[in-house]
Amino acid sequence: MKTGQHYQALIILAGLSGLFACQSAPDTEITQAEQANLAAQVAILKEKQQKYDAVVEEWQSMREGLQRLLIVEEELGLLIGQLDQMSNDIPPSQSTQQSAQTTTSQPVQDSTTDHIKQTQSPSDKFQHESEMPPRYALQLTAVTSPARLHSLWRELSNKHPALLADLPANYQKITVKSTDYFRLKAGAFVTEAQATERCNALKSAGVGCIVSDYHAAPLQQLNP
Repeated sequence: MKTGQHYQALIILAGLSGLFACQSAPDTEITQAEQANLAAQVAILKEKQQKYDAVVEEWQSMREGLQRLLIVEEELGLLIGQLDQMSNDIPPSQSTQQSAQTTTSQPVQDSTTDHIKQTQSPSDKFQHESEMPPRYALQLTAVTSPARLHSLWRELSNKHPALLADLPANYQKITVKSTDYFRLKAGAFVTEAQATERCNALKSAGVGCIVSDYHAAPLQQLNP
């Protein structure tokens, strides 16, 4: 009797064990699948992070060079504009030929007129130029820091007082590719010839400059 009960207990225990085994197997399979999926996602994220880090590192190494290129690009545009202005100021050849024909046909009258102009030109020219507003300045540099602009002007004016002490210092703010640049401009010249003469003197002293348009914005008003 006891033996029969013992067999029944073993049968019940075996049935329960099989039931639990059937229930735990799918759970184990689901857990392993989730872990595999998670591992794949982590691998993808790591790969993307590595690519991102490589792009950031490359950008950091190129940033300084790109900033210099932007300044050069902007300055080239300025020079092209100046060349266009100079070409527009050159009279056409037809007008030159007509002027030459007029001079040939009326030598006595032109000679008299030239004599009058030569007699009156020095004082009249000085008075006329003194009444004209300035149009030209000397651009010495362009930086992204206002404080650096102030220090550069102090360094240059202290090093070359004979060439810069009598020139007013102005600044001009421009924006290139969402970056602010500050130009340092010295002088207030009426004619391009005056500006070119002073610029050549600065170049001879080792100071780089270009003849640019005048911009009235005193440097002392720029907050560092």
